[in-house]
Amino acid sequence: LTSTDFGGADLTNLRASPGGEDNLLLWNTSLALAGVNDSAVRLRVTPTDLPATFGAAALSGAPYVSETFPVINNPSGPSPMQVVVTSSTATVPFGGGVVVNAQVLPATASQSVSWSIVEGAGYGTLMFFPPQVYFAPGVPPTAYRPYVTVRATSTVNSAVFGDYRFYWGNPPTSVSVGPSGQSVLLGDILRMTAQAAPLGLAPQIVSWKVVEGPASGSIDAEGLYRAPAAMPPSPVVTIRATAVNGVVGNTTLTLAQRPNRVVVSAAGQATTLALDGTLQFSAQVNPFPDTPQAVRWRILFDGEDRGAGDAAVGRIDASGLYAAPHFLPRPVKVQIEASSNALPAISGRYTLTLAAPLPTSLDVTPATATVIAGGKGRQFSIFNLLPDNAGAAVVWTRSPALGTIDTEGRYTPPAGVAQQTVVVITATSAVAPGVNATATLTVMPATADIPVSVTIVANTPAVPSGGSPVQFYATVSPDGSPQAVSWSVISGGGSIQAATGLYTPPVTSLDATVTLRATSDANGSVFDEYTLCITGAGSPWALVSGRALGRDQPSGFHDALNNYFWVIGGKSEASGTRHDTGVFAYDLTTNRWLSLPPVGDGAMHNTISAALDSVNQRILAVVGDENAPAQLFALDLNNLAGGWLALSPGGIANAPVLPGNFRYLTFFDPGAAAPGDERLFVVKDGVSAHTVYRLNTSTDVWLTPLNLAVTAAPREPSRCVHAYSASDNRHFVIGEPGAVSPSSGLFVWQVNPGAFTFTPQAQSGAIPAGFLNGAQAAFDAARNRVLVHGGSQETAGFSSGFWSLNLTTPGQAVWSNVTISGESAPSRAFGAMAATGNRALLFGGRDEAGAFGDLWDFDLSNLGLAQVTRTGLSPLDFAPQGRRWAAGVWVASVNRAFHFGGQTASGASNELWEMSYDALAGSVGWLRVTPAGQAPPRLFGGSLVLDAARNRLLLFGGSDGSTLFADVYAFDLATRQWALLAPLGTPPAARWAAAACFRESADQLIVYGGKQDTDVADFGSNLAADVHLLDFSSGPQGVWVQPAVVAPTVPDGRMGATAGFDTLTQKLLVHGGYSRPSQGNGQLLALDLGSGIWSVPGISNAAHPAGAFDCATAFMPDCARFVSAPGLAGATQALVMGLPKARWQNLTAAPSAHARGASGLFDPVNKRFFVVFGNQLQYGVEAGSSGVRVMAFK
Repeated sequence: LTSTDFGGADLTNLRASPGGEDNLLLWNTSLALAGVNDSAVRLRVTPTDLPATFGAAALSGAPYVSETFPVINNPSGPSPMQVVVTSSTATVPFGGGVVVNAQVLPATASQSVSWSIVEGAGYGTLMFFPPQVYFAPGVPPTAYRPYVTVRATSTVNSAVFGDYRFYWGNPPTSVSVGPSGQSVLLGDILRMTAQAAPLGLAPQIVSWKVVEGPASGSIDAEGLYRAPAAMPPSPVVTIRATAVNGVVGNTTLTLAQRPNRVVVSAAGQATTLALDGTLQFSAQVNPFPDTPQAVRWRILFDGEDRGAGDAAVGRIDASGLYAAPHFLPRPVKVQIEASSNALPAISGRYTLTLAAPLPTSLDVTPATATVIAGGKGRQFSIFNLLPDNAGAAVVWTRSPALGTIDTEGRYTPPAGVAQQTVVVITATSAVAPGVNATATLTVMPATADIPVSVTIVANTPAVPSGGSPVQFYATVSPDGSPQAVSWSVISGGGSIQAATGLYTPPVTSLDATVTLRATSDANGSVFDEYTLCITGAGSPWALVSGRALGRDQPSGFHDALNNYFWVIGGKSEASGTRHDTGVFAYDLTTNRWLSLPPVGDGAMHNTISAALDSVNQRILAVVGDENAPAQLFALDLNNLAGGWLALSPGGIANAPVLPGNFRYLTFFDPGAAAPGDERLFVVKDGVSAHTVYRLNTSTDVWLTPLNLAVTAAPREPSRCVHAYSASDNRHFVIGEPGAVSPSSGLFVWQVNPGAFTFTPQAQSGAIPAGFLNGAQAAFDAARNRVLVHGGSQETAGFSSGFWSLNLTTPGQAVWSNVTISGESAPSRAFGAMAATGNRALLFGGRDEAGAFGDLWDFDLSNLGLAQVTRTGLSPLDFAPQGRRWAAGVWVASVNRAFHFGGQTASGASNELWEMSYDALAGSVGWLRVTPAGQAPPRLFGGSLVLDAARNRLLLFGGSDGSTLFADVYAFDLATRQWALLAPLGTPPAARWAAAACFRESADQLIVYGGKQDTDVADFGSNLAADVHLLDFSSGPQGVWVQPAVVAPTVPDGRMGATAGFDTLTQKLLVHGGYSRPSQGNGQLLALDLGSGIWSVPGISNAAHPAGAFDCATAFMPDCARFVSAPGLAGATQALVMGLPKARWQNLTAAPSAHARGASGLFDPVNKRFFVVFGNQLQYGVEAGSSGVRVMAFK
């Protein structure tokens, strides 16, 4: 409406204020329409704070345009303006009947109406007794919608009608809403659920609202509640779900302040606890009591996160009860931490000193010993300490003061003695001076033995680049030889103190092998050497950018000039509800996938619809801008490098206005009656009439739009697909029916572009049942057929069917089923399809989970036999669709990586991709493997390892989002075939995100931990801590064995950890993952499979900023270490397995944040670490990426 409609009045006087439970805008004005009775008025509301004399309304955003509504300001008018349909119920059971009534307004107009069922005859019947009665079908129609729409249309004016919607089922009698009584932090979100009774009979469709209004938060149509940022007057929020008949259900939530501090206290304020004792801890979360008080407990020791604890540091349970260990750890202090369950980043700590009992007795070993002056020393230690957990600290002394003894009990003899001398070695308790023990040491005169060998005492196998100095020791044989040695670095860098053996590692980006030498001072020809690995900080990262490949509702067509299959627009994983401006083309000649300049002047637009202008050899793209005029762009097919040309950047007269985020029915008509009169058509869905926008493509001028009655066209053209027969210049639209419905939910129309009319075609043959909204279609010129694939069947899901549609006879549409062989492509709708020669190409589309980013090739050679062969394509430079939680492994024998499954925008995948890396070009090559045999199901979170001896990959476990698996599949790398193994023994319980590795020396697959439910929101539920071995020593099918584990040593259950087998210590190493007490962490655990004892090797610099969970992590057996790339951060880190403890190492940071949920791989030959896939921030949205990052250590 403009001021003209109100006789030139000032529309700033038309005001409204929100009020009431529903936050309604109530408009009160003295203005009046100049016209009389209008059946189709729209109201445009422009948010504004003007005039300044009014208080600021804080309104912003694009103008809102309402649907059409009637305005009746002459109740005595003769013409129908509105039809109001009513009924006494909103539901109807199958086989039931219900009365419907219609009133035409104004009341003085003719009350004559005709009745119809919008969805078609399969949705019931209408009978006039009187009154008018709707009868539901006895059984559900094929692929039915959850409702039926009964329409009453004025017989005087068919453009005036009213609808009434019935939902299938019994009337809801009550609605239960959950969760109930839950606390929600300010600014947080919570998923609500509703269930209408009687369950199984009543429709489960509800509408949501926050009863107290927007100050108490908001809730969307899917039930996602968003708490406000500030506390409203009342913290209690009522969430209401309203069933289709108005029955409501309420539940309440309690808003809580965000935690800002946790105060931990101990019973009696104790600061010391005896070994084997217990102490109760409590926590107060502030601001108290206005924030949730639930906390989770963990133990920190020597700066290291020990989770709920272990035998060495004690354990703490969920109530805060701490049980001290039996033996005193070093150091003797532990920290008890409580973190807020509601906001884990907020935590508090309490330091506790552990106290050992006083010793009553001890012994020294060896009790007697002999050394030679100037020769090798002797190590003494205590044993038989009573009680066994008493304080073990002792003070070492010798008498007489001959030679030296250090604080650790190592005795060094003097350079010489005149005669045999007895030295008494005494160990005195440091905490009980009256408790001591002695040993007798005989020092013999020097023998002047000539050194014959030097032995360097075994030390750490690896040291981080630029790490702390490492002390080395050496002994000289025979024992009486002079022990002095000189140290030197033979190769590899770094420096060592010649006299003391203190080695300082070099700073290096690549790994280095250092050789140290200890040479006898008394005999320079005698020496020993020690090889040490220096773990480099890594090369600068090589980044191969990923692309958001998923596309829901893209435009697609074949361009004969370049022999390209084009994909333009559509909603991607990264663009959310808007269209992605990325443009792709598949070159059918070179088998290459090309990424071309984006279309549009911004990162995304609400809708993009494109068509091929074959006359002018260009692509036209209509780019929507909500309620502003759309923009028009052109890409010259003869000059692709020139990019997109803006033909009308918006604001052009008669340009389309395209709100919404769907792909509009858009096509080009090359068969104009006169040259130069070709048209581009864009059809905009309407309620009573569609708007047809027309572009003269010779002048690129938008013509006056046409109106097309809904009753003479498809009801929703945007759900239809277009096909063009160039040989006879005929256009066809396939998809939804019009207001006069056929017996099927599918309809075929021929379009006359001149008058722009739709003519329904008489259908016969194997007509697909139900709806095929958004089916993919292409015209096969070689066989003069339309090929139709897939489509949405409404509530019955999505189709993967394939049909051939013969339209040769005018007015006739003959359907044929086509049998598909080859690979199985997921069901979908709203993708892009084109045909050329013997090929039909399909890209993208969506199902109920999300958008696909895959490319499929249909071989049409046997279409005459009603058969086609389908194959998944992976052209050069075509990458897999981005995904999270894929399973990957590097296979050195073929210098390739293999990736299976993962969670994509369209759900779990069972694709197997082969990846190669060209270090010289810095490029990645992808090949989608088409395996034979029994492929695994679609899943994410599986564990993939290499069984090198049998040249195969092993895949264990995983989840598809609703089902867990414990199966083991083998993929033969030579035959490219999957096989489901049938191991003997008892398999592990089904799980996903388990840690797994292959122990080659024992021929075993090792599986540890994992998550034993399908909840992806709460990582802390149902976490396993068990270990299982699949032993292949007796055959390729394997035998499941569960090793005996010492129960008190079992660590916290966890998911998403990384496992490796350390050949030096012969232990299973487990790093990181997510546990309930610690959440995502960087812990290090070790299991001795022989003894069944778990241990914590310890980390010398444990205070490290990031853990290793939900990110790319890999175990590198060479210079044993775990390398991880924490998600959504650029930092990269390694945990190096040194002695006596492991050590964190900061690696070269990436120039941008790593992906979350990425796969980490290690190439042992070239010593490269790969970060592949994962969710990354794209356009400000976290979405699946196909990016690859590479760091080299060689």
